[in-house]
Amino acid sequence: MTQSSTSSLPQTRPAQQARILWQVRCDTPVGRRLLPIASGVIVPTGRGSRTAIRRIGLSTGDTLWEATLDAPAAASIARTGRTLAVPLTAGRLASLDILDGAPTPFSWQRVMGELADPVYAHGGRVYLRLMPGTGARLVAFEVGRDAPLWTVTDPTRGASGTRLAVTRDRLIVAGAATRETVSVTAFDLADGQLRWQQDKLDGQLLDLWALAGVIDVLTSEEGLFGLDAETGAIRSHRHADLPSPRAWLAGDSLLALTKQKSEQTLFCMNAMGEQVTGRLREPQDRLERVIGAHPGEVLVSRPGGAPALYRLPGLEPIALPEADAIGPTHSVTWARDVAYLVSEDRHTITALELQA
Repeated sequence: MTQSSTSSLPQTRPAQQARILWQVRCDTPVGRRLLPIASGVIVPTGRGSRTAIRRIGLSTGDTLWEATLDAPAAASIARTGRTLAVPLTAGRLASLDILDGAPTPFSWQRVMGELADPVYAHGGRVYLRLMPGTGARLVAFEVGRDAPLWTVTDPTRGASGTRLAVTRDRLIVAGAATRETVSVTAFDLADGQLRWQQDKLDGQLLDLWALAGVIDVLTSEEGLFGLDAETGAIRSHRHADLPSPRAWLAGDSLLALTKQKSEQTLFCMNAMGEQVTGRLREPQDRLERVIGAHPGEVLVSRPGGAPALYRLPGLEPIALPEADAIGPTHSVTWARDVAYLVSEDRHTITALELQA
């Protein structure tokens, strides 16, 4: 792994500008989603039968520790407290100490089935999905215990595109009930008991967001539903005339990318209301796709070129003078004031400071 710093910034800056903190080149490709932490980022890379887990420092891009595991990663890394849970193939779950990468004194070892994304960690527990080959299930583990805390049937039956979220005392599971409907189910975090199920949402699941007692569920056919986190009842139904099935939630913003004739338009709308707060209209050869969004910013790609940043909710451009040094981008992972970009070949990680 090699690391390089950036050149100095120009003397005159726009009102908002992002800059490269560092770039790191990995010998093997990034295999799963990065995991941001307060002091940097956890990076899983690998090829063949091994996985390397690295902790990279925020300020310099230096590798603080590296751990090698003897199996490929099966799903994304999750963190609770000092524990990193690393799902591996053959139904194994490794656990590492976030401070030094050492294996923790206990290990969950084999988990009775093949693991799959998404993985969620919260309050000293790790919530996993097991694939249908051994019976699609959700399993909860607690740090310090080898045996599962609880196991329940996966209501999505192992469907791809399933999302997990956590409220104060509920694990929320959203995914396809059929090809044309979405199911949202709530389980008690403590014992896995079913609390409610909402399966009357039409369309395909686009996004899931949990905020202040409300579960926002975005579907391709019916727009945005607000479900009561305690009961699952539909409290609101907004954006029923969503302009495109390519849509994303980013906190209280809703993004939609439309394609008409020779141009594409990216809309930003208030998720709670119906008003458009920003509009970016570009020829099709200048706006390719939305790489990722979170509350505050959205990253888009230009065909064959560097990414571009915009501020939410108004879609004002954020200057990125070093964009050519980044190049085509595969994915982005957001932290508080930093975005971690993975290159198209998945070998280079770029840390962007968003409030430069």
